[in-house]
Amino acid sequence: MGWLCSVFPTAVMLRQHYLMDVYAGVFVGFATYWACVFIIERPKLVPSMEPPLGVAKTPSGVDQS
Repeated sequence: MGWLCSVFPTAVMLRQHYLMDVYAGVFVGFATYWACVFIIERPKLVPSMEPPLGVAKTPSGVDQS
């Protein structure tokens, strides 16, 4: 966080980037972080009895595979 708070203002003051670039970089960084967390943690969040994504359940709860 310290690096982030010192590099971003410096890049804008030295006119290497516009302020919008800084906001977009922060957004892309957080979006990438949360996408990776979701992909890594997804197996832990889904109960073991639930079928994988894309597999339809029948009314009785048995998969038709």
